Amino acid sequence: MEKQRAIEQYLRLVNTQSISETEGEITFGDFLYQEIHNIGYFKEHPGDAWKIPVKLGKGTGSCVFALMKCNSPTNETIILLSHFDTVGIEDFGELAPMAFDPVELTRRLKENPNRLNIEANMDLDSGDYLFGRGSADMKWGLSAGIEALRHFHDHPDELKTNLLLVSTPDEEVNSRGMLEAVKELVTLQNDGLSFIACLVSEPDIASDRSENQYRIHTGCAGKCLPCLVVRGKETHVGEPFFGFNPNLVVSNVVKRMELNPLFSDVLGKYSTPVPVCLKQTDLKSSYTVQTPLFSYAYFNVMTLSSSPLQVMDRFIHEIKGACDEALTQFHERHQQAEQIQRKKINRISPVIRVLTYPELTKRLQEMNVKVIADDKIHDVRERAVDLVKRSLDALASDEILVVPFLAPPYYPHRSENANQTRIVQSTTNFIKQVATQTTFTVD
Repeated sequence: MEKQRAIEQYLRLVNTQSISETEGEITFGDFLYQEIHNIGYFKEHPGDAWKIPVKLGKGTGSCVFALMKCNSPTNETIILLSHFDTVGIEDFGELAPMAFDPVELTRRLKENPNRLNIEANMDLDSGDYLFGRGSADMKWGLSAGIEALRHFHDHPDELKTNLLLVSTPDEEVNSRGMLEAVKELVTLQNDGLSFIACLVSEPDIASDRSENQYRIHTGCAGKCLPCLVVRGKETHVGEPFFGFNPNLVVSNVVKRMELNPLFSDVLGKYSTPVPVCLKQTDLKSSYTVQTPLFSYAYFNVMTLSSSPLQVMDRFIHEIKGACDEALTQFHERHQQAEQIQRKKINRISPVIRVLTYPELTKRLQEMNVKVIADDKIHDVRERAVDLVKRSLDALASDEILVVPFLAPPYYPHRSENANQTRIVQSTTNFIKQVATQTTFTVD
């Protein structure tokens, strides 16, 4: 493969901004489609590259597909998978104007290396790295996929299977790109293609980095998003014990879930990161001196072997423990407040009920009530929270309720198999031929 050509491709990709939920993400598919048609094979076979529409938050973008068929007819196909949306540039500060110009950004960082941590400064000093939004995640990976297509156009006899490049928008937010791409992949499979492997060119984030050593990870971790919505009982701040603040339960759940090693899956030599809370908030729309009625939080949980049901069982166990702690805090602090203030303080006698989402929907069905989430909410997690809130509103009950559920999107885990191992070995052998100074390990 031609290193300089791949770098130039990478620079063109990064220079073309595609931040999630912006116009750049919507139009990047058109740009990528044209880049692929600059490859000789697709000039000769223009119908083998195409786009499929993807409805995004602010318009309609596209997934890009490019199928390169090998000279010896076969149905066996390797997928080269990537995404092209990136996160925002707010953290770049005054360097934001050059966030998509890796050459200029790297030059400016060298002028003031104090902006970076020690590890990043080591990379900067080495001269082997360029910095820029989307560089690692994952436009360098996309450029590598495009370079693979260019290489095999130049050396068609080396290609023994078909290659299918698939690049999607909206990986960073709702996974709408991949969900649409899956439908197209099923159609291609039904039309005769046999997918024998999928190479995802995401960056390696292993903590034990070694110089001149690259990794290919086989299989993939799964991901689910345990979420809870709590409906409390409103009260004025002047009578704090005459209601029940749902934030008390949510904060206790966060305390029990954050970094909890019991949610880390271990499978052989592999393990998943511990969970973190990705969002915790209430649903008040403005400031008032009334306590919130609804609060929620959701957590990132990755899996190697646990089923969604097993994750939810552990999650509900933590929720119930958090509810017990919240009730204990409520009563102990009420008693302490009376002792300090030397007077009786009005209070309720709160009872918290954990109601799973299937139990909630069953109660609504018995009431012959149908609830629909607000389809104007683009974030699928927020839409799920809205659906649960509307369902609790429809119950017309003043119970203090906690509803645990899985918010979308959900990704199943997939362990490695013999076929993947064979593909990985073939891939590493090929790369060694074109990059003899690099050692490879297979994890």
